[in-house]
Amino acid sequence: DLVGLQEVMPHVHAALSQDPWIRATYLIPDTVTHQTILTRLPASQVCISALPDHTKKHLVAVDVIVDCRVVRFGTSHLHHSADERKSTQQRKADLRYIFYQLDVASPSPEPGQASRKPTASILVGDMNFDDAGPENAMLAPYQ
Repeated sequence: DLVGLQEVMPHVHAALSQDPWIRATYLIPDTVTHQTILTRLPASQVCISALPDHTKKHLVAVDVIVDCRVVRFGTSHLHHSADERKSTQQRKADLRYIFYQLDVASPSPEPGQASRKPTASILVGDMNFDDAGPENAMLAPYQ
């Protein structure tokens, strides 16, 4: 019911958005990033956040309702370069930022209602590190 995509070029996003079957089946947020989400679940908010020190890397997140609970679903594409030490430092900074964004309360979509904090979060994407990567240790508290 939820699909997170990375490296979606504008012409691909346009084709997805214009496809009759996809339009009838999924909600596709209008994003200007190379990440997008397709959802068949009721969605209450879409958030697009630029990752620290990036011009092209973003977190795209949507609050969906699952069994009367707010679940934040996010997709991102983390940094990778030939300088692995620098990439590792950047990915760690990006993950700290993403974890904060996935946990922060959303403004209420209805005026006068309280903000809502998600009861759970799901992160998918191209993380650009493997099981042995030092970034993997940052995921342990969230599993």
